[in-house]
Amino acid sequence: MLNLSRYESYKESEVPDLGEIPVHWRVIRNRFLFREQNERSLDGKETHLCMSQKFGLVPSDDFEDKTLQSESYEGARLCLKGDLVLNRLKAHLSVFSTAPCEGLVSPDYSVFRLRDSKMIPKYFEHLFKTPVYLSEFNRRVRGIVVGFYRLYSGDFNDVRAICPPIEDQQRIVEFLDRKTSEIDQAIAKKQRLIELLQEQKSILINQAVTKGLNPNAPMHDSGIKWMGIIPSHWGIARLKTLIKKMDQGWSPQCFAYQADVNQWGVLKVGCVNGYQFNPGENKVLPPNLKPIEELEIQHEDILVSRANTLELVGSAACALYPRKKLILCDKLYRVRVDKQKVIPEYFVLLLQTKTARRQIEIGANGASSSMQNIGQDVIKSLYAPIPPISEQKKIISLITDVGSQHQEITISILREIQALVELKHSLISNAVTGKIKV
Repeated sequence: MLNLSRYESYKESEVPDLGEIPVHWRVIRNRFLFREQNERSLDGKETHLCMSQKFGLVPSDDFEDKTLQSESYEGARLCLKGDLVLNRLKAHLSVFSTAPCEGLVSPDYSVFRLRDSKMIPKYFEHLFKTPVYLSEFNRRVRGIVVGFYRLYSGDFNDVRAICPPIEDQQRIVEFLDRKTSEIDQAIAKKQRLIELLQEQKSILINQAVTKGLNPNAPMHDSGIKWMGIIPSHWGIARLKTLIKKMDQGWSPQCFAYQADVNQWGVLKVGCVNGYQFNPGENKVLPPNLKPIEELEIQHEDILVSRANTLELVGSAACALYPRKKLILCDKLYRVRVDKQKVIPEYFVLLLQTKTARRQIEIGANGASSSMQNIGQDVIKSLYAPIPPISEQKKIISLITDVGSQHQEITISILREIQALVELKHSLISNAVTGKIKV
C-alpha cells in the first residue's frame, strides 16, 4: 500500500505547512469552490440528520446516541446529498461531513454546496480533515471561551483549498474508499481478537468459580436450579453472609481533572470498569472542601458500581495497595468481607460469573438505558458456591496468570491497531494532498 509513486512534477502550493503539490493541480479559495446554502424547513418533516465526530452525518433514527432528536427542527437548514455540513462550534475538531442524503440539520450548522456539480464532495471532506487543514481551521476559529470557538462562514471561505482535476478527485476517492475499507476490515479483525480473548477469560472465570480446577473432583447437586452441580466439598452462601460492611460514598462538585498523589481525589464510577481497579479514574476534590476521611479507600476494599449502563452496573474491582487520598464516590459501593470465609479478590470473581451478571441485570432499574441502578440487596441476595480458602487462592493465581498473558497479547494487538489507524490517516493525507499518485 505504501509502495506508491509520485506525480511527474510539483510546484509550491503557497498553503501554510503544505509544501509542494502536483504541477497540474490548482489552489482555489473556498468562496470560489462552495456556495453557502440557507434554505430552511417550513415544517421540519424532512429526514433529520445529526452529526458526530465518529460517524459523521447520519439520519437521527440510525444514531444510537439520539443526541439531536430532542431538539426542535423547525427552521432547520435543508441540505442535499453531497453538501458539506459543518458544525461551526467543532469544525476545527473535524466534526463535519458530506450529507449522505437530502435532509435537515441543526440551524447552528453551516451548509456548503460545490459550485461545480461535477466535482467530488468526498474529496474535499477528506482534504479538510488532514492535519494541514485542521490547523488552518484552528487558526481561523474565533471566540472568547475555549469550547465556544466558531468557524464562521467568512473564515471558511477564505481558506485556500487544493483542487485537483475532477478525474484525479474521482480516482483519489475511489482509491481511498477501497484502501480504507481494507484497513477498517483489518482493524475489525484485530478488535475481534481482543473480544475473543476477553470471552475466553470470562469462560475460564465462570468454569473455575462454579466448578473448580479439578475436572475429576466429586460433584453433587447444589440444590439451586440455576447453579446446577458443584464440587462436593464446596459450600453455598448468600453474599450477605460473607459481607461485614457495605456502604457508598460522596460525590461533591469536583474539578474535572485527575488529582496528583498529594491531592485528595474522588473516584469516578469508571475506576472499576473491566474488573480492574484504575486509581487514575478520579477528580480533584476542591481545596475548600474537607475530605471525609472515613471514605478513603483502603487495601482490599471491594468497589462495586451501583449506577452505570446495564452492561457495566455491578462491575467490581479489588483495590490492592491503593495510593492514599482517594475517596469513595456515591456511585460506588464499598464492600468489606469476612476474610475467613472469602478472599476479597475472589469475591470480585464471584460477581463476574454468568449467573451473577444475569441476576444483577434483572435487579437493575432506571429511567434510561444509560443509567441503571442496583440496590445493596441485589448484591447481598446473590447465591454463590464457595470453595475453601486454599482453593480460592489457587483459582485466583490461575486467573491472574491467564489475565497477565491476555493483557500482554491485548497490548500487542492494540499497538497493531494504532499502526493501522496511523497508516489510514497517512494514506488519506498523502493522497488528497498529492504526495502520492494513485
